[in-house]
Parts: sequence; C-alpha cells; structure tokens
Amino acid sequence: MRRPMKSFKLALVSLVFALTAFVARAQVADQAILAPVKFTVTAVSSGSASVTATLNAVDSSITGSVSPLNTPISTSFLEIGKPYSLVLSSTNTTTKTVYVTPPPGFLLTVDGMAKTEFTLTSATAVYNVRIVPAESLTPRPAGSASSITGGQIKWNVALGSLLNGESAGALSIVGAATSAWAPFFTPTTLYYDSLANDDEVHVHRESGNIRQISTKEAFLNVVTLTAASYELRFYQPTSATGTTYPKPLTGLPFVTYRINQDSLTKLRITKETRTVLSATDTTAPIARSETTTIERTGTSPAFTWTVADWTLTGQTALSREVRTWTANASGGHDETIQILDSANTVVAQNFRSHTHFAWGDTPTTTTAGTANPVTVTSAYNTDAANPASYGFARSQQSNGGTWSAMDYFPTTDKLKLGTVSTT
Repeated sequence: MRRPMKSFKLALVSLVFALTAFVARAQVADQAILAPVKFTVTAVSSGSASVTATLNAVDSSITGSVSPLNTPISTSFLEIGKPYSLVLSSTNTTTKTVYVTPPPGFLLTVDGMAKTEFTLTSATAVYNVRIVPAESLTPRPAGSASSITGGQIKWNVALGSLLNGESAGALSIVGAATSAWAPFFTPTTLYYDSLANDDEVHVHRESGNIRQISTKEAFLNVVTLTAASYELRFYQPTSATGTTYPKPLTGLPFVTYRINQDSLTKLRITKETRTVLSATDTTAPIARSETTTIERTGTSPAFTWTVADWTLTGQTALSREVRTWTANASGGHDETIQILDSANTVVAQNFRSHTHFAWGDTPTTTTAGTANPVTVTSAYNTDAANPASYGFARSQQSNGGTWSAMDYFPTTDKLKLGTVSTT
C-alpha cells in the first residue's frame, strides 16, 4: 500500500498527538494504568552458567555454556508509581548488563535514578524499581506545584532549574490509588528523578525515603508530622548549615506543603507561602494559604473521583473535576469526566472507555466534548509472543479521518528495544 507523503503523515500524527498527547502520554496524564516494562540480561559467562531476572513475578532466565548468555526479553506490567523489586541471580558469570525498557511517555527508575541499562558484577542483587511519568523538562521555580490529576493520585512540586537553565526535576506523589490510601499520607510515595549530578543536586534518603534535597534554588526538608501527615518545607539554599545530612536549618521556609489524610480515601494538600527576607528570617508571617483535595468514593470498579483544585483556604472551590467509573462489557471500565464550576454546573465533559486486556485496563476510546465531539480510538499489541511490542500502542485513529500506526524495532537490537521504528 502506498504510504502518504512525509509532510502529510507528520501532520496527521501531530494532530492525533494534540488530541490525545500520544497513547502512552494520555495514559500517564489522565489515567493510572499498568505500564509494560521489558527487561533482559546479557552476561559474560565461563563454563556452565545461569542467569535469572525477576520483576513482579515475571522471570527472564537462561542456562548454558556459550558466552555471552542472553536471557529472553520478558514483559512485566507495573502499576504506575508503585515500587517493585528487580531480583537478579546468577552462577559462573562476571559482568552482567541489564536492559530495562518502559513504554513511550514513561521513565523507569532504578534505585531512584532513571535508567534503561546498567551493569553489575555480583552474583546476586536486588534493585528498587518504579515506573513513573516522564514529566516535562520545562523548568519551573522551586516550590511551584501542579494541580492534582484525578482517576489516580498524581501531583508534583518543582525543584527549580540547574546552572545550565534546564529543569532540576520535580518531587512527585504518584500512584494508581485503587486500593488502600495509607501510603499516600506518608513520604513513602514521594519520588524524585533528575539527570543532574551530585554537584548540583543532592538527595538524602533515610530508610529508602526522601528526607532532604539540595538544589541551587532551594533546600527541601521533608518532615513527618503524624502517621498520616507530613510536610515539604522549601528553604532558601543558605538556610542549610553544616556538612552532614540531615542538615540543620535556620529561618523559616518560603513555602510549605502539608500533605494529610482528610478521610480514609481523601487526601488534602495545604500550601502556605511566606515572604522570607533572609536565610535567618524567623518572623515572616504566612502571606497566603491554599488547599487542594482529591477524594475517591464507591467500590471498584464503580469509583467516583473528585478533585477540588487550588483554592484559598476557607473559600469554595471555583472548579471541581468529577470522574465517574462504571463497568463495561470487556471487563474494564468506562469513565465520564466532568468539570463543574462553583455552582455545580457542568462546563465541560469528556468520556473514556478502558478495555480490559491480559495486563489490565487500558484506555482505548476517548471522546472530547458533547457537541461535535472528537473521538480517538487506540489499539494495542496483544501478542505476547512478540516481546518487542507486546502491550505497546499499535495504532490510533480519530473520527476526523486522522490515523497513525506504530512499528517497533525488533528484539535483536536491545538498545532500541521498545522504540518506535516507523509511524
């Protein structure tokens, strides 16, 4: 079949991307899902050897006597934001290279750092991994926060910029939130990723959890208040003293975010801003206080998610987002998304259908608006025998006539594993 001209194809793809921000990105931005992660190991061996990698009960293993050993490419579906253990064991091997590939629009963090490959020489090892949204690289002032995304829990606060002007990253709370919410009221669900080196950003962890972060724009102190509340306190960089972490601090934070439990499945974030004049200022009053909340009610899959966006403390929210889930014939769920004003009038409405696949519910149809709506339909690769593309997006088309299709590099090229080869 004759391919369309390159410029026309790019225009189609651009339009579809604008409508859905690409399949994987739409899944990240608007809906918590299980994301496919591909992994394999190459090992230098001597004699009869074995290698096994296990991620979320999925194994990739091989035994043999021909070096190098290459384990099969396996696919494990991980809940966004949830920590998992990647367990490696081997016999009669030396250097091992582990390749891990998240889908487009995501990052996979290995012990807190975004990676797609890493090496080890020990016979056994355990790594903490987590799949997270690939956030925008546009720098924001330190202490500036996003809105909460509904249908999951997803929120972040920026750490400012690096010396070269690029983003220093963001501290995020993210998770599917379809089960117990207790972890979200503690620092255990915080994650931070940055490509900066230790000369510009230093992350101090205690018991695996983020305790302090130092950047050129701010010094962040994470303080646990109770079993169901904690604060993110942003200080001027020079407020931190000493050379040993956790560092003592002088003065007051210029902005504080208090994360606390309002009810069993309701989270509140309170922002308090001060005009701090110096690193030793201890008298600056709270100049502004704002709150935002997210609440989940109902029983799976018939959940209702309500988000009240940032509002001055004590005032009525100017807008709320309400997402209503209902079961559908595929075993998945449909989702109606409404934006309500302060008078509870619906001012915008979208619809999304999530098809149930072997790996979980994934958005396959999105309809924006009610009058002359734009509908985008997505398809996925469901053949587990094709590990290069299993679980990844295969195609998209809209009722306006636009379409795109994605092919992926074969499993023979591990460095390009999971990368779109043609559209």
